[in-house]
Amino acid sequence: MSGEQRPTVRMNNYFQGRGEMERLGYFEQDHGSWAPYRWTIAYTVDGTTMGKASAARKEDAKNEAARQLCQNMGI
Repeated sequence: MSGEQRPTVRMNNYFQGRGEMERLGYFEQDHGSWAPYRWTIAYTVDGTTMGKASAARKEDAKNEAARQLCQNMGI
């Protein structure tokens, strides 16, 4: 991602820049250290899931879920 914003930053900048952070929802689930995909993260917009991902690292799940949201919304 050299020179490109992380998806979480791009997503937050989009909603903050429009004064619409209240539209953005967040869900996280920790499946336990034994699970290969420990973290599941979902981002919603107006209650609709726009990005959801699971990964061993929380940061990776957050970035993938945010990337999906940005793609689905054309951000």
